[in-house]
Amino acid sequence: MTKLHDATALKCPDEAALAAFLGGKLKEADARAIEGHIAGCPACLENVRAGYLGERLHDGGGLPASDTEIIRKAKGIAKMDPRKKNIRTNLWLAATAAAFLLSFIAPKFFAQFLVASLILGLKWVSESESVRTLIVAMDAKRRHENKEEEISKWRR
Repeated sequence: MTKLHDATALKCPDEAALAAFLGGKLKEADARAIEGHIAGCPACLENVRAGYLGERLHDGGGLPASDTEIIRKAKGIAKMDPRKKNIRTNLWLAATAAAFLLSFIAPKFFAQFLVASLILGLKWVSESESVRTLIVAMDAKRRHENKEEEISKWRR
């Protein structure tokens, strides 16, 4: 938790509750309450996103076998320079722009370069951290709204 995030004042769920939420082990009412909270709390949303990414790494075999290796890898990720991430993201953007410009410079291959720029642009968007966070937030909001619509239908 960051210094700006006062978990007790916001009544944020603890890590165990968030882990149970990610694992689908909560009752529907509790899961709905956490989804509602996550929709309005950026810090908890980031915790859920980090947990989800960790779960995907674990399931995909991307995590080391021993605890010391896991700690070493986590410290390496935490120390990762954000400028390196930005450079990689900006390389996708530069490749997208180059392919788009080449589509006009080489009219013979217009369609091929245009498709390449579209694919590279999608890769650029998918690499963006803010887009990933936005997707998780929008998905939680959509699920929360759909469940509220179902409840209101039953109440009518």
